[in-house]
Amino acid sequence: YRPIRLQDVVGNGPALRQMVEWAQNWSPNSKPLLLYGKPGTGKTSSAHALAHDMGWDVVELNASDQRTKSAIEQIAGSSSVTRSLSGASRKLILLDEADDLHGTADRGGAKAILDLFKTTRQPVILIANDIYSVPAELKSRCDLIQFRAIQARSMLPRLKAIAIQKKVRCSDAALKEIAESAETGPATVVLS
Repeated sequence: YRPIRLQDVVGNGPALRQMVEWAQNWSPNSKPLLLYGKPGTGKTSSAHALAHDMGWDVVELNASDQRTKSAIEQIAGSSSVTRSLSGASRKLILLDEADDLHGTADRGGAKAILDLFKTTRQPVILIANDIYSVPAELKSRCDLIQFRAIQARSMLPRLKAIAIQKKVRCSDAALKEIAESAETGPATVVLS
């Protein structure tokens, strides 16, 4: 149930407004965004929804899988200076798990991202769960946007809508319990 459009995202209104303003005013001189907050707060979903709303393609790199200098240069670097083949006006370069880069241990990934910042002609968003684990040199070159935990009362209407859509009978008390457990972190829920 990942939201497709920003209007479908629950919670974090101030963060979403900052993202929209950044995207609408984006130029090659704009700083990259660094979205940070606990897992399950909607950072990655919001970045994808922003790209959808702007008509941008997404080129996504997960730092834990592809954080070597050569992978970042090959995938994100070439995407950052070329036009979209689909006709989209821009390509959003999305680098997830930016807090999983650790200097030389990442085999040059942090330096490749810094080089990307200097040469890109496309918008860049980094995503991190732990802002304190993001290398300082990356943080200092980004505009930071914090995502906060989504309150249970905000999730409840969306859970009800999903239950109705899936034709699942679920009491309000059960939905409230799901929302409250999700408020403290990502939750896996099985509706039967």
